[in-house]
Amino acid sequence: MKNYLFLFLSLFPLTVFSQNLRFSIIGDPQISWMVPDKGGIERKGAVFGLNAGMGMDKFFAENYAFSTGITITNLGGKLSYPESLEYKIGNTTKIIPSGSTITYSLQYISVPLGLKFKTNEIGYSTYFANLGLNPMLNIRARASDTKNIIDKDNISEMVNLFNINYFITLGIQYSLGGTSALIGGLGYSAGFADVTRKADDKIGINTFTIRIGVLF
Repeated sequence: MKNYLFLFLSLFPLTVFSQNLRFSIIGDPQISWMVPDKGGIERKGAVFGLNAGMGMDKFFAENYAFSTGITITNLGGKLSYPESLEYKIGNTTKIIPSGSTITYSLQYISVPLGLKFKTNEIGYSTYFANLGLNPMLNIRARASDTKNIIDKDNISEMVNLFNINYFITLGIQYSLGGTSALIGGLGYSAGFADVTRKADDKIGINTFTIRIGVLF
């Protein structure tokens, strides 16, 4: 009897937590661009990327949920600096001349933490808003420049390991029957941490996302 009681008490928290859980698979096309806080550094364009992985909603009321998940997200941007830059590439140092446009390609593991608000189902559709913070861990950093000094070289030593931004996503869920639904929407995020380790400026990353997914 004691063994059964111990098993019940062990599984009860897991059972309670697993109630009102909804999982989703997402694959979001997105564009990102880098935002410098220092005059003279010019934005030269955006880069295309993909944010893909799994989402999870834990509902604490009928129309409100804590949202999280884990994704791999590809971000970056194009910048031109008014002065030459030194980049450490392995055991060598390469000097990028002033005026060269540098294209950054950065990959992160992302664990968003947010709140989700949704409407009651209208026909087959449910509308939602999701907002919160998105901590990210850099797992790859590469860069190229228009002078061909670097070409998709590893610049991890020049990029901060941790990044964070805030986000808001507005969208729609279209019921496929039962608990399954297609997800579509638009999202925007803006970073407030410094992406690079260059001491005399701060570079953030902003993103526009098209949310595409399936809810289970």
